[in-house]
Amino acid sequence: MAGAQGVEWHFVSTVCGIAPGEPKQVVIDDLELAVHNVGGAFFAIDDICTHAFARLSFGSIDGAVITCPLHQAKFDIRTGKVLEEPAEEDLDSYPIKIEGEKLYVGVPDR
Repeated sequence: MAGAQGVEWHFVSTVCGIAPGEPKQVVIDDLELAVHNVGGAFFAIDDICTHAFARLSFGSIDGAVITCPLHQAKFDIRTGKVLEEPAEEDLDSYPIKIEGEKLYVGVPDR
């Protein structure tokens, strides 16, 4: 589903298919993402830690903070910003669009 401004929208789930604290892993082309429900708001970020290869969706979640299971770097789920080292590089975040009960993630056109 192509969109404006160089974003391609991909259906990933229904809204009720992503429970708070239980990220949904999504692979779009070569991007490994995780879609999160934080208090009824949805966010998509990279699922691979920027410090060392680990799937963040296997980490622990406390509110809007996800902790890497490998070295305990912390990231803000809403923005992808690093909150605690050893990671120093932020995660990429991706826009979410909801149409009815369908949830889409926007990734840059390639």
